[in-house]
Amino acid sequence: MKKLLLTRAGALALTLSLSAGVVSPLANAAEVTDELSYTTLGITSPSTTYYLYDYNDTESGAAYNIVCASGNSSIQINTGNVSATASSNAAGKARGIASTASGGILKQIVITWNTNTADTRVLNIYAGNEAYESTASIASATKVGSLKKGDAVDLVSTYTFTEDYTYVAFGSNAGAQYIDKIEITWESATASSVDRPVISCVDNKVTIAAGESGADAIYYTTDGTEPTEASTLYSAPFAITANTTVTAIAKKGSELSKVATFEAQYVGTYANFAELAAAEAGTLGKVTGPIYVTYANGKNLWLKDAAGNYMLAWGTAQTAENGTAYTYIQGKLGANNGVPQITDYTLGEESTSSAIAPEDATLTDINDTKLNAYVKLEDVSISNVDGKNFVFTQGESNLNGYNAFNLDVTEGEGFNVVGVVGAYDGKLQIQPIEIVGGVKAVDKPVFTPAAGLYTKGTIVKVTCATEGASIYYTTDGTEATEASTPYTEAGIELTADMTINVIAVKAGMISTSASAEYTLYPEGTYMASFIFANGGNVADLTTSVIEPANVATETNSLNGVVFTSQEIDLTMSKGEGSDNPRWWLNGTEPDIYYNVRIYKNNTATISANRNGYKLKSVTFKQRDTNWNAGNSADSGTLDGKVWTAAEDAITTSVKFTFAGASRFNCIDVVYVEDENATSGIEEVGADENAPVEYFNLQGVRVANPEAGIYVRRQGSKVEKVYIK
Repeated sequence: MKKLLLTRAGALALTLSLSAGVVSPLANAAEVTDELSYTTLGITSPSTTYYLYDYNDTESGAAYNIVCASGNSSIQINTGNVSATASSNAAGKARGIASTASGGILKQIVITWNTNTADTRVLNIYAGNEAYESTASIASATKVGSLKKGDAVDLVSTYTFTEDYTYVAFGSNAGAQYIDKIEITWESATASSVDRPVISCVDNKVTIAAGESGADAIYYTTDGTEPTEASTLYSAPFAITANTTVTAIAKKGSELSKVATFEAQYVGTYANFAELAAAEAGTLGKVTGPIYVTYANGKNLWLKDAAGNYMLAWGTAQTAENGTAYTYIQGKLGANNGVPQITDYTLGEESTSSAIAPEDATLTDINDTKLNAYVKLEDVSISNVDGKNFVFTQGESNLNGYNAFNLDVTEGEGFNVVGVVGAYDGKLQIQPIEIVGGVKAVDKPVFTPAAGLYTKGTIVKVTCATEGASIYYTTDGTEATEASTPYTEAGIELTADMTINVIAVKAGMISTSASAEYTLYPEGTYMASFIFANGGNVADLTTSVIEPANVATETNSLNGVVFTSQEIDLTMSKGEGSDNPRWWLNGTEPDIYYNVRIYKNNTATISANRNGYKLKSVTFKQRDTNWNAGNSADSGTLDGKVWTAAEDAITTSVKFTFAGASRFNCIDVVYVEDENATSGIEEVGADENAPVEYFNLQGVRVANPEAGIYVRRQGSKVEKVYIK
């Protein structure tokens, strides 16, 4: 931006106005813009760890206190303080940005959003006429406006100040925000009219050019000292032989620019990936091609050089395919879990070659020299699948597998696998790209409901994801075999405390055994469950139409929705000044799950819906960890996520008030018979004209019951029946 020359009177006017804490118009003022970004802060690699930056190398002369991370190669800010597990220089400090020295009078803020920021995220803008000591000052700062990513045009949002302020701060309204660039325009009486020089380095040669305002001369240093008119006069590009700090000033007439600083990185030349991998971490190197792509997953590239060495190019979105070739790759050498990789890289001219075939290998061939190798394994077995982790076996050899690319990994034998060699925690692993052939093992059976405390007569269902598999079980504590009792669709009725052991069998292959221990409540004790998790029952427990979603919708709002499970009703309500409680969809494929998000001042009321029953306990269950310690109940005792009725109290209703955002995916309510309990709801007369309702033993209303045991309710009459 072209800057205007200021008079001494203009500079004096600003000095007096700021020192007195009073804002006045600036004589002969110029507008200057400070740019805050991942690059200007000197961040060299993305990180979700929060660091403290004190940044004052600005055009305006302003200084900024910044606590941010750098996820997605951007300025990443969030709400609240940084945990003690973060960078030691940021732990305990507030996330955000605050100016600790003024750059003049604020004119405009321009935000360039990173695409990874959710459209609902809001950036708060604070301003005032007193210096912010640090980002901690944001907690008591005056908010003057906000910018929402969803309102941005081409990812750019602009805020123009309508009043005169001399200090500014930024903070997240809620949730993580990723910002590519923040441009802060000030009206300043102290800025030089001479632009800083522009320093660059290409092929280890440093070039220094005048800015837009031009220059009569440029002076520079290469030893890290401040340049003056006595420093070396720049006349032509010069070579470097090591990493070099170049500083420079421009002179025009009698006026000098601010100092420009540039870290010129020396780029070493390496014949192949093996030579570069042997260099010191952090080395900036160039390997001349041809460089071939063996695999790309949209973010990273696995590469092979002409000498047959392998390398991982990490962290830059790419659309290359197997066989894509480049004339060179240049970047910084690093390592992740001991796996060599190139970051912050650039690629040479692209072309297409023949497909690159994987290297034939056995598990015994895999060692440290094969890191990042593109390999093919034949006739291997897969076992011990646990989330993304599993084990490959070939003969007597075993090696860890990791499902980095979200394949359908199933236990079995005789598979052919194409993948890349990685490592984690010092142990080598194969990350499969393709798994073909083989005979899949039988999936481990799953119990519904899971092991736990239930009422007598509860039916346990056992399923196996392997189509056509037969299930066998025992209830006497012995291990299940093919000679044990065959499982049928009727399920297993809980008639006493028992441990159920099961296996699944198909085509001579046997699953891993599964076991679940069940304990029964005493007679007269019951449990009603409101399950919001995947495959839960809540949609069948209400006449309202509800469905989970990851945005606010009419049908995922739970405000005022009444759920009925057996003799228990659940109602959630919106609190004053808060959001609606919602049935929320979390995660991305393949890890999608549902839960309830309930907010500050929301309530959840649980009541017996007929006389003769009182509440004993309520348990909130979670997959997430969000639970506010200040949540309270209007009676009994809430200890963490478990509420217990007062001893000998006849409690037929309890209201929970949430002090802050919390999440849960199930509410289990234990209740007991008590002839003195009065629900406050007038009893429905039991006559032959009252509608008949059927519930399964998990409390789900069943419109068309098939064969099995059910709870039948007609008016006030409730009984257990068996339908043939």
